[in-house]
Amino acid sequence: MADEKTVVKGQEEKNNFFTKLINFFKKLPSAIARPFKNMWHELRKVTWPSRQDVVKYSLIVLVFLVFMGVVIGLLDLGSTALVKVITPAAPVVEATEEAHDHEQEDVVADEAAAEDAVESVEEAADETVADAEPAADAADAPAAQEEEAAQQ
Repeated sequence: MADEKTVVKGQEEKNNFFTKLINFFKKLPSAIARPFKNMWHELRKVTWPSRQDVVKYSLIVLVFLVFMGVVIGLLDLGSTALVKVITPAAPVVEATEEAHDHEQEDVVADEAAAEDAVESVEEAADETVADAEPAADAADAPAAQEEEAAQQ
């Protein structure tokens, strides 16, 4: 008996799952459309402004934007003038020239370092070649001795 109940119960769970899945897909289109229908009904309840009101409100917004643009522009010009009065202009120019001179010195130093590096690589290559020549002579020495012995 107990085995039959578990089997029946397992089949009910499978049927229940598939039934729920099928019902979900059946209700899906209406579940998607429902919020849009509600929104449409709410929008029909809204009291919309007249054309004259829309034009009047739009002009008010545009005038306010222009006014705030002028105010912000004037504040910007004033703060720029205040900064120029507070900070002297000559040291800034001198500092800029000094920075430019330092940059040129850095470029010259970098070029000199690059030339030094090239020279050291060339010297190392020359030393390697010089070291390789005696080794080549030493490798040829036994062969030369064998030839002399053969000739005698």
